[in-house]
Amino acid sequence: MQKNMRLHVLVGGLTALMCLGIVRGIGTMSPEAANLDRQRLEEITRDLQAQVSRNQLPGAAFQVYRAGKLVFQDAVGYQDRELMRPMGMNTIVRLMSQTKPLVAAGVMILLERDLISLDDPLWKYYPKFRNVRVLKSDGAKETVPANRDITILDLLLHTAGLGYGGGFNDPSGDSPLATMEIPFETLEYFMNEQASKPLYWQPGTTWRYSWSYDVLGYVIKRVTGQSPDIWLRQNLFEPLEMYDTDFYVPMDKIGRFAVAYTMTRSNILIPIIRPRMDPIQAFNPPPFISCGSGIVSTLHDYGRFTMMLMNGGVIDGKRILKSETVDMMWRNQLDLSLLPMDLNGWQSDMNTGWGFGFTVSAPGPLPDVDWSKHKGSNRTGAIGWGGGMMTNWIASADNDLIVLFATQRLATPIPNTFQEIVVQGVMDSIKGNSPRKLPGPEGPAVEFEVDDGINHAGGRNNNNGGFGGLWGNQWRLAADEEEVLTSLEPKEAGRSQPQQEMTEETDKLHARLRSSNV
Repeated sequence: MQKNMRLHVLVGGLTALMCLGIVRGIGTMSPEAANLDRQRLEEITRDLQAQVSRNQLPGAAFQVYRAGKLVFQDAVGYQDRELMRPMGMNTIVRLMSQTKPLVAAGVMILLERDLISLDDPLWKYYPKFRNVRVLKSDGAKETVPANRDITILDLLLHTAGLGYGGGFNDPSGDSPLATMEIPFETLEYFMNEQASKPLYWQPGTTWRYSWSYDVLGYVIKRVTGQSPDIWLRQNLFEPLEMYDTDFYVPMDKIGRFAVAYTMTRSNILIPIIRPRMDPIQAFNPPPFISCGSGIVSTLHDYGRFTMMLMNGGVIDGKRILKSETVDMMWRNQLDLSLLPMDLNGWQSDMNTGWGFGFTVSAPGPLPDVDWSKHKGSNRTGAIGWGGGMMTNWIASADNDLIVLFATQRLATPIPNTFQEIVVQGVMDSIKGNSPRKLPGPEGPAVEFEVDDGINHAGGRNNNNGGFGGLWGNQWRLAADEEEVLTSLEPKEAGRSQPQQEMTEETDKLHARLRSSNV
């Protein structure tokens, strides 16, 4: 079994390299022509394979672009370990919070068409947000009137006073929004729930990661008269030729949809049987279109989006956004008094701020926000963002470099695999940079903190760093499934009893898939 797995991994990696030139609308360039060290890039593959071999990741894929060309890509492991389907560039993955940059770009399209203004009050689109109230202090039940209205700009910047709950700096742990009992039935139901609760902070006074982008989804619906998934598909995904990007996976593509995995207390990597984007339930658009976490995509598709941003709004000669709009997205929009950003244990430095949909990092301290200089500003530094299933990307204007990474492991807290292995490896590959020693497949393990991987129904593990509090309840296993995982210990060498139980459940799931002729 182990030998077959390794052979499969090698075949998957070689296939990815062989299809290097087949990238829709984007040319290719050798690492040597891009002034990158090929051997160092190949070390990234070995380092990721080491993580797969140690059962830290089910599979992983990454791409490197430079000077507008695809320079290197590879994949290891599986998108589905049980069916031994290799991970690849066309594997469809859950973006989770990596949805937000796409939605921000959609909002920019509305802005360019003069359909919205950044200063528009939210109540213009949902009147129940007029005269909202704010919790007096963290943990308090008393409320006071909001000092001002929530604006579209506040929603883009996570400064609206909204929260996520479940460990995300939520001072009101007893509300439905705090316990993350989702999916909501509809966008309208979601908005009513949001508007019926007080804000956690005065608008514009605090940066807190939040439901803001889901609220923006409702704004898109009100302004366009279309469901946000349909409008984004017609106005962003299709113009970008992102044909595998949507809020659901159709039946004819389900064979490319990666299984979601998590870790048990015993450090066993297992499939999540009933995630929000369970393939059994993913054939049709969900009733609640989540513009904060609901998009699925591929590395190829997302690479086209990031390339458009790097090119100032243009790809394949087609303009998607105005250059000055991309400049605005690329600049830190937060007042320096709101820095550093605090994301439930993760804290930025004064070199990192927030643009529209992603972080913005500069080589040195960020300048003061000056709206008069936004038009025509030069894009410098780097932008990027990730998701709760460990997908991630970064675009560096200074190095003319884009790096994308995909896997499907729910992690709480999220191991820094992307930064430690992929980004650092790519930066080391730039000729002239000092090389950094990383462990190969036979070397010492790259140690990451491994959490339970389960945000239990009883409310434990709500204060983990990274995305644990955010995604835990959303993806949690049912109590009976958790009991199976936590009460049974491995009985013998080889497959453990918990693995056996989970494999049986997975076999049932795949039998249902096969019965659907997938």
